[in-house]
Amino acid sequence: MVALLLMAAFAANVDAQTAASYDVVVYGGSPSGLAAAIQAARLGSHVMVVEPYLHIGGMMSAGLTRTDLGSEKHTGGLCREFFDRVGEHYDRLGVKRSRLYDFEPHVAGVIWGGMLHETKRIDVLEYTRLVEVDK
Repeated sequence: MVALLLMAAFAANVDAQTAASYDVVVYGGSPSGLAAAIQAARLGSHVMVVEPYLHIGGMMSAGLTRTDLGSEKHTGGLCREFFDRVGEHYDRLGVKRSRLYDFEPHVAGVIWGGMLHETKRIDVLEYTRLVEVDK
Protein backbone atom coordinates (compact mmCIF):
# COMPACT_ATOMS: atom_id res chain seq x y z
CA MET A 1 0.00 0.00 0.00
CA VAL A 2 1.29 3.42 -0.89
CA ALA A 3 0.77 5.81 1.99
CA LEU A 4 0.67 9.56 1.53
CA LEU A 5 2.79 11.37 4.09
CA LEU A 6 2.05 15.02 4.60
CA MET A 7 4.10 17.00 7.05
CA ALA A 8 1.86 19.90 7.90
CA ALA A 9 1.88 22.92 10.15
CA PHE A 10 -1.58 23.45 11.61
CA ALA A 11 -3.17 26.53 13.08
CA ALA A 12 -3.50 24.48 16.28
CA ASN A 13 0.31 24.44 16.46
CA VAL A 14 0.77 20.78 15.63
CA ASP A 15 4.47 20.51 14.97
CA ALA A 16 5.96 18.85 11.90
CA GLN A 17 7.24 15.89 13.92
CA THR A 18 3.74 15.11 15.21
CA ALA A 19 2.22 15.54 11.74
CA ALA A 20 4.91 13.27 10.28
CA SER A 21 3.84 10.47 12.63
CA TYR A 22 0.71 9.96 10.48
CA ASP A 23 0.65 7.92 7.30
CA VAL A 24 -2.30 9.88 5.91
CA VAL A 25 -3.60 13.36 6.70
CA VAL A 26 -7.08 14.15 5.36
CA TYR A 27 -8.06 17.80 5.21
CA GLY A 28 -11.81 18.12 5.59
CA GLY A 29 -14.29 16.09 7.62
CA SER A 30 -16.93 15.94 4.91
CA PRO A 31 -18.43 12.53 4.11
CA SER A 32 -15.86 12.00 1.34
CA GLY A 33 -12.97 12.95 3.61
CA LEU A 34 -14.25 10.70 6.39
CA ALA A 35 -14.75 7.80 3.97
CA ALA A 36 -11.15 8.24 2.76
CA ALA A 37 -9.87 8.33 6.35
CA ILE A 38 -11.89 5.27 7.41
CA GLN A 39 -10.78 3.22 4.42
CA ALA A 40 -7.12 4.21 4.89
CA ALA A 41 -7.33 3.23 8.57
CA ARG A 42 -9.00 -0.08 7.76
CA LEU A 43 -6.08 -0.77 5.42
CA GLY A 44 -3.64 -0.17 8.28
CA SER A 45 -2.69 3.50 8.04
CA HIS A 46 -2.46 5.87 11.01
CA VAL A 47 -4.71 8.78 9.97
CA MET A 48 -5.32 12.37 11.05
CA VAL A 49 -8.46 14.20 9.91
CA VAL A 50 -8.14 17.98 10.02
CA GLU A 51 -11.57 19.63 10.02
CA PRO A 52 -11.72 23.44 9.75
CA TYR A 53 -15.15 23.67 11.42
CA LEU A 54 -16.55 22.53 14.75
CA HIS A 55 -18.08 19.24 13.65
CA ILE A 56 -17.43 16.35 11.31
CA GLY A 57 -19.81 15.04 8.67
CA GLY A 58 -20.16 18.08 6.43
CA MET A 59 -23.66 18.85 5.21
CA MET A 60 -24.97 15.50 6.47
CA SER A 61 -24.39 16.50 10.09
CA ALA A 62 -25.08 20.20 9.50
CA GLY A 63 -28.63 19.90 8.23
CA LEU A 64 -28.83 18.42 4.73
CA THR A 65 -30.31 15.11 5.73
CA ARG A 66 -32.92 14.23 3.13
CA THR A 67 -30.60 12.57 0.68
CA ASP A 68 -31.94 12.01 -2.82
CA LEU A 69 -30.26 8.94 -4.27
CA GLY A 70 -33.12 7.57 -6.28
CA SER A 71 -32.58 3.87 -5.63
CA GLU A 72 -30.95 1.96 -2.79
CA LYS A 73 -29.46 -0.53 -5.26
CA HIS A 74 -27.11 2.21 -6.53
CA THR A 75 -25.56 2.73 -3.09
CA GLY A 76 -22.60 0.64 -1.94
CA GLY A 77 -19.35 0.64 0.00
CA LEU A 78 -18.87 2.99 2.92
CA CYS A 79 -21.84 5.06 1.81
CA ARG A 80 -24.11 2.04 2.15
CA GLU A 81 -22.50 1.14 5.47
CA PHE A 82 -23.26 4.64 6.77
CA PHE A 83 -26.93 4.46 5.73
CA ASP A 84 -27.28 0.91 7.11
CA ARG A 85 -25.99 2.20 10.46
CA VAL A 86 -28.48 5.06 10.33
CA GLY A 87 -31.23 2.48 9.85
CA GLU A 88 -29.92 0.39 12.76
CA HIS A 89 -29.85 3.50 14.95
CA TYR A 90 -33.52 4.26 14.32
CA ASP A 91 -34.49 0.57 14.58
CA ARG A 92 -32.98 0.46 18.10
CA LEU A 93 -35.12 3.47 19.00
CA GLY A 94 -38.24 1.90 17.49
CA VAL A 95 -38.63 4.81 15.07
CA LYS A 96 -40.29 4.07 11.74
CA ARG A 97 -38.93 6.03 8.79
CA SER A 98 -40.41 6.38 5.35
CA ARG A 99 -37.06 6.25 3.57
CA LEU A 100 -33.62 4.83 4.38
CA TYR A 101 -32.03 8.18 3.64
CA ASP A 102 -34.02 10.34 6.07
CA PHE A 103 -32.15 11.11 9.29
CA GLU A 104 -31.46 13.87 11.80
CA PRO A 105 -28.18 15.84 11.57
CA HIS A 106 -26.98 14.80 15.03
CA VAL A 107 -27.46 11.15 14.08
CA ALA A 108 -25.09 11.60 11.14
CA GLY A 109 -22.48 13.03 13.51
CA VAL A 110 -22.89 10.11 15.90
CA ILE A 111 -22.64 7.54 13.09
CA TRP A 112 -19.53 9.12 11.54
CA GLY A 113 -17.94 9.49 14.96
CA GLY A 114 -18.55 5.83 15.72
CA MET A 115 -17.12 4.69 12.40
CA LEU A 116 -13.97 6.78 13.00
CA HIS A 117 -13.58 5.55 16.57
CA GLU A 118 -13.97 1.87 15.68
CA THR A 119 -10.79 1.92 13.59
CA LYS A 120 -8.69 3.03 16.59
CA ARG A 121 -6.32 4.51 13.99
CA ILE A 122 -7.86 7.94 13.34
CA ASP A 123 -7.33 11.19 15.23
CA VAL A 124 -9.55 14.18 14.48
CA LEU A 125 -8.61 17.84 14.91
CA GLU A 126 -11.73 20.00 14.72
CA TYR A 127 -11.74 23.77 14.24
CA THR A 128 -8.25 23.56 12.78
CA ARG A 129 -6.94 24.93 9.51
CA LEU A 130 -3.86 24.02 7.54
CA VAL A 131 -1.23 26.71 7.43
CA GLU A 132 1.41 24.93 5.36
CA VAL A 133 1.94 21.57 3.71
CA ASP A 134 5.25 20.00 2.67
CA LYS A 135 5.32 16.77 0.69
